Amino acid sequence: MIRPVPTLLRVVGVLFPTAVVLAACDLSDVVVNEGESIVVVHAVLRPDLPDQFYERQYVVVERSLTGLINPDTAEESSDGRYHRADSLTIPYGGYPSVPIEAADVRIANLDFPEDPCGASVQFLESPGQPVKSPNPGLYWSPQNCPTLRTGDRLELTVVTPKGDTVSGVTRIPEMESAYLRVAGDSVSFGSDDLAEFNRDRDTLRVYIDAEAGRLLQFEVRRSGDLTDFGTKIYIDTTSFALPANVINTFVIGDEDDVFRAGRDYIISVALTDSNYFDFSRSRNNTYTGRGFINRLTGGIGVFGSLVALSTNGRAYGEQEDPREGQYSLEGTFLETTLVDLTLDVYLASTADTADFSAFVEGQGFYGAIDNSIDGTFADNEFTAILKSDVGLSVRTDTLRGIRQEGQAWQVIAYSLCGRGDDGEFRPCSDRTIIFRGTMEQR
Repeated sequence: MIRPVPTLLRVVGVLFPTAVVLAACDLSDVVVNEGESIVVVHAVLRPDLPDQFYERQYVVVERSLTGLINPDTAEESSDGRYHRADSLTIPYGGYPSVPIEAADVRIANLDFPEDPCGASVQFLESPGQPVKSPNPGLYWSPQNCPTLRTGDRLELTVVTPKGDTVSGVTRIPEMESAYLRVAGDSVSFGSDDLAEFNRDRDTLRVYIDAEAGRLLQFEVRRSGDLTDFGTKIYIDTTSFALPANVINTFVIGDEDDVFRAGRDYIISVALTDSNYFDFSRSRNNTYTGRGFINRLTGGIGVFGSLVALSTNGRAYGEQEDPREGQYSLEGTFLETTLVDLTLDVYLASTADTADFSAFVEGQGFYGAIDNSIDGTFADNEFTAILKSDVGLSVRTDTLRGIRQEGQAWQVIAYSLCGRGDDGEFRPCSDRTIIFRGTMEQR
C-alpha cells in the first residue's frame, strides 16, 4: 500500500557567523546564533482512503528543530547538564517530534464550496471514535470529509496559537485504470488477482490511464510484514518497465533484491499531484535547510494529494543451487499436533551468506499455513523463522537443524524466552523443545 506521507521532513535551522577571523593557529570562540524555528506541515489527501485511516484525512503540524535543548522535556544528568530527550531527536518518520497543539487547521474545496463537506472543514486533534489514541500535532478530519473530486482545488490553512499562518493548495488527481503486465499476462491494480513472475528473467511493465496527475509512484512491499518500509520508485511518465532482478542499492548496510524469489509482495502504484512530485524529488540539507522545493506559504513541508491502487505479486526464481528446491517437514508440535509442511526454497542472490526465502504451505503449529518464510544455511546449519497467525497476533517460532544431503535430518523448535502461554515468565535457560520433526529434500 502506498503510504500517504513519506518520511517526515525535519529542518534544522543554523545561522552561521558573518565573519570568522583566523590568526596563525589561534581560533576565536564564536557564538552561533540560535536557529529559527519554522512551522512544518505535512498532509497528503487521499480520495481512496485506506481502512486503517478511519475514513478520515489527517494533517501533521509541528515545529522544526533548532538544536536547542528544552529543559522542560530534557533529562538532567549527574553532572547537572541537560541532554536530549527522546522526543527531541530527529526520528526516521514517526509522530511529530515537536508538535504544535491547539492549532486551527482547516481545508476547503475551492471548486465546491456549496457542499457541506466542501466548505471550510475543521480538523481536530481529538475527533472522537474510532480514533482511540489522539497524538499531539496530529489533526483529523470528520469522517468522509472534505469532499475530494477529480480536478478540484483544495486549500489548506493552518493558524498556530502564536499566530503563524501556513497555507497551500493541491489539485486532486485520478487514475482511470492501471495494470501490470508480466510474462504475457496482465493483472489490474485494485483487483485481488495475483501476478506471478520469475525474478531471474521476467520484466514487470506498468501502465496507467491518468487524469490531472503529475508523478507516478511505484512501491513494492513484502506482504504481511509491517516492518518492511518497501522500495519506492518515482517516475515522471504514465508507463515504465522494471526488470524483476533489479537491485536496491540504497538499503542501509547492504544492497538487496527488490524482489526475492520465495516471497509474496504487495505491489502498489500511485498518481500524485505536482506538490507531492516536488516534495519527493527534492532533498533537505540537514544543516542549511537548502535544496527542498517548498510549495507552502508561511511554513515548510508538503500539502499534496494522491490516489493509489495495489495488487498482489509472487516472485519465483531459478533453482540452481543444490540447497534450493522443495522440502517436506513432518513432526509433532507440543506432542499432540501433527505438522505436515512443504517448503519451496530459493537462495537470495545478493546475500553474502546463504540466506533464503521459501513458500510454505500445509498444516502448521496452529493450523493451516500458506505464506512465505525466511531462513539461512550456514555451514549446512538450517534455520528458518516460521510465522503463524494465532487469533489477532502473529507467533514466530525458529526451526533448527543440520541439513543432510540426500537424507532426512532432525528439526526442532524451542519454546520462546519470556512469558509463556500461561502468562508465567520462562527464562531462556529453561527452554524446552516444543516441536520435533524430520525434514527431507524431495
